[in-house]
Amino acid sequence: MPTFVLVRHAKAGRSPGVPDLDRALADRGRSDAALIGAFLAGALPHPRALISSPARRARETAAIVSAAAGWRSALVTDDRLYGGSVADLLAVLAEQRADSTIAFGHEPVWSATVAAIVGGGVVGMVTAAAACIEGEAVPGGGVLRWMIVPAALGGGPS
Repeated sequence: MPTFVLVRHAKAGRSPGVPDLDRALADRGRSDAALIGAFLAGALPHPRALISSPARRARETAAIVSAAAGWRSALVTDDRLYGGSVADLLAVLAEQRADSTIAFGHEPVWSATVAAIVGGGVVGMVTAAAACIEGEAVPGGGVLRWMIVPAALGGGPS
């Protein structure tokens, strides 16, 4: 059964004149991403696919998480993960031929996709949160196995 981990990008800064796509992680975001990566090293030691939004903050989160987890899989970016919909994220996940996929992206799509796959409910993903789902990337096709936030690991406030 496939496993998907959706990771919301870590805390990013806002600088006047910097386009949204180019926003970099804040110091807290970098430290929270490293905490989540260390946690994921034990929870999912060898993901087969790493996919990210093309936004700088998502790619930086992916790089820090991967380094902290010791993963060697190449990161692939997919434009549908920036400004896309739940249907777009479900399509990207369904296209993966891997038994374990980690995707890095944005709210509100990440929370809404978790809720869709597990068949409903309300989910709220703070920055750098990670949610693990087992099942198929279709509405009602999976089970939420766990969700972790940086604050639970000693990181920034949720």
